[in-house]
Amino acid sequence: MRPRVVAHVIATLGVGGAEKQMVLLLRELDRRRFRPVVACTTRAGPLLDALRDAEVEVAILGKRGPVDPLLLWRLRAWMRRLQPDLIHTWMFTANTWGRLAAWFAGAPPVIAAERCVDLWKTPLHRGLDRLLARRSPRVLANSQAVARFLVQREGIPEERVRVIPNGLDPADAERLRPRDAAEASALRRALGLPEGAVVVGDVSRLDAKNDLLSWTEVVARLAARFPSLAAVLVGGASSRVERRYARRLEAALRERGLLGRVRLLGARRDLENVLPALDLFLHTSVMEGFPNCIMEAMAAGLPVVATRAGGTDELVVEGTTGRLAAVGDVAALAEAAAALLVDPERRRRMGEAGASRVREEFGARRMVEATEMIYDEVLRAGGARMPRGAAI
Repeated sequence: MRPRVVAHVIATLGVGGAEKQMVLLLRELDRRRFRPVVACTTRAGPLLDALRDAEVEVAILGKRGPVDPLLLWRLRAWMRRLQPDLIHTWMFTANTWGRLAAWFAGAPPVIAAERCVDLWKTPLHRGLDRLLARRSPRVLANSQAVARFLVQREGIPEERVRVIPNGLDPADAERLRPRDAAEASALRRALGLPEGAVVVGDVSRLDAKNDLLSWTEVVARLAARFPSLAAVLVGGASSRVERRYARRLEAALRERGLLGRVRLLGARRDLENVLPALDLFLHTSVMEGFPNCIMEAMAAGLPVVATRAGGTDELVVEGTTGRLAAVGDVAALAEAAAALLVDPERRRRMGEAGASRVREEFGARRMVEATEMIYDEVLRAGGARMPRGAAI
């Protein structure tokens, strides 16, 4: 029997959590059973090469502006040409346009992936999600927190929601393995960090969702207590809104006299050359699903201090692999980080526990197999094409 064609729709191929999970899934899918193809509604990005290396066909549809009626026509034409057996969309933009296009194309029902507790959504956004969920026999959440949000806040029927936590590529886990003291020192020198510094860091896109202004305040409080403190921030700003936020962040660092202490490294894909150089991972996000950056930090053997945003507390075990505080509680975050910075042995134990937890419970294979089971379930239930113009 020929492999079933699964059409994936996503906004971009930037280095974001959902994008990385999609690439990992498509690389590891059983190609004897499934043939993945991808449409990017807006633009490509750094992960395009990874898909091409995996021999995945990619179409770039070039959405212009928030509302582009021509995108609907292009997606519909792409689906009609492809004649997929199943469609899998990723996050709000792709979930919206992909499900509308599938309806007009008479394409199969759509599996929609929700990746975050999206507090930014207005009643209009939530109403659109509820309406289009009728096209989705399954809505995938990457954490229990996201699942609760979908059911309680968005009104998605509970029986349609399935939770599949993110997975970590075994190759990435190996690259991120904890380093011995000599290797860690070499990485710090390569990053230009002072000898003997106590180093905290984060990997975050430069936007308001990650609340890096609070991160800056926590770093400032730690710097007042630890004269040798240095900090590292990995993250890029690709949109106009993100570039504006990046300027606010730099201004905040300048006002607090932290520009000499904080290394802004921009977007990087070689986290194996950054994370093992840190003593502590500090993440102050406001909205999350199941944060890849924390999973990667734990794989690198780092204790984590983070906010209880989204599904973070499903990954970080309080007191065992890290410390958690309420969103926006700068004082509690700083106190938790300071308590760990003065206790190297506790940091080591937490880091080891975190690395073991990620490798044992959140491997890529588990995520891929769970997704394949959903595909089989929907196909068995009759993922047949709907008549053109059928009611959603």
